[in-house]
Amino acid sequence: MNEAIESLGSFQPVLEAYTADIAQRRSDEPLTPHDGEWIAVGQLLSHARKVPVPQRERLLAQARKTIRSLLGKTSWTQGPLLDAAPPGDGRILGPRIRLLCEQIEDAGAIHLSDALVGAYLLSGDEIDALERGRIAALRARLAWKRGDHVTAFERYRRVRAIARRIGSAELEVRADVGFAVVARQRGNYPAARSAARRAVEIGEANGLARLAAIAHQSLMVAAVVSGDLNTALQHSWLAYANVCGDVVEEAAHLVDTAQLFLDAGHADLASAGFAAALERQIPDRIRLPALGGAALAAARQGDVHTIQRMAEAVRRAVDDGVLPYASVVARLDVAEALETIGHLDAAQSFRREAETVAGAHRYHELVHRAERLPVTRRAPETVQPLTPATLEIGAAVRALAGAGA
Repeated sequence: MNEAIESLGSFQPVLEAYTADIAQRRSDEPLTPHDGEWIAVGQLLSHARKVPVPQRERLLAQARKTIRSLLGKTSWTQGPLLDAAPPGDGRILGPRIRLLCEQIEDAGAIHLSDALVGAYLLSGDEIDALERGRIAALRARLAWKRGDHVTAFERYRRVRAIARRIGSAELEVRADVGFAVVARQRGNYPAARSAARRAVEIGEANGLARLAAIAHQSLMVAAVVSGDLNTALQHSWLAYANVCGDVVEEAAHLVDTAQLFLDAGHADLASAGFAAALERQIPDRIRLPALGGAALAAARQGDVHTIQRMAEAVRRAVDDGVLPYASVVARLDVAEALETIGHLDAAQSFRREAETVAGAHRYHELVHRAERLPVTRRAPETVQPLTPATLEIGAAVRALAGAGA
């Protein structure tokens, strides 16, 4: 057990990690109303390893109670949707810890998420090899989100090693999905395609559709980079099909599909895709890019009313504390759309807000986009022909939008 823990790397104390996340936000405001409960769970787990077994069990029971309250009954019972099966026992803590850490990650507290799962690994709770592999994959993702590709790669190697030792197709796919993402971020698209194809093949052969969907996303990005938007659309739509029934993930893939139609010059199909996503109950991390994309698609069609509606919705949805990057991009999308229809004062307001936030967070490419926006008008779009397969995808997207998704 100690060898397995040590191989996953060092762990930051919970309070120190939370302080680091708050410092990165450049604000003393809490991330969410639940910050204190997250820290309390981390402190319970951190203390558990320092006490005798009877006291440890009481601390773990208290952590379990708090996590169940934070997750709610449905999420507590289902566990992480990427897992091959839900946790079969109410006392099993590992999957619920990962689900909580994913929520903390979504709130922008990557250091705290890693510290909390690290505290759990050291808590003395019984953790089987499959769960250790899943935790290693989570920590690998947190590493690449921090920009540490070396650590991420090594953690995915750890996931693959566990997969082969215990014969787990799920962990094999998680490792390949991770290798594909890290390779993509390093610009090694041949390696990304190879790993993603393995993940799709193994995942779909073993009923791991949600994991296969992530691999299709990597293949989608690789196709975009090579200029093959028709192939990219097919992978985006396969990803959508693989998450059927999960409203949030369906919406995320609809946004990807809509953006691809927009990039291909088919603004009408893009509008349908963004509309289908926005008709769902979705978190702001998906809503913001959908709103911005819908504004741009409307601008290509001269739809002033939709642009104004999207601008108002972006004003309400932006959150520079929790979702700074997505908030900046959405503002810039709206600014570009408003400029296209000649609403220059409103466009300038969105642009200035975006530039301020982007500068504070050192989003250099977004600062550059904001600086160019007032003097740069988009050239007329080149419409890329769609294949019969992608025309069918377009028809399906239209149907979703027309049916209220």
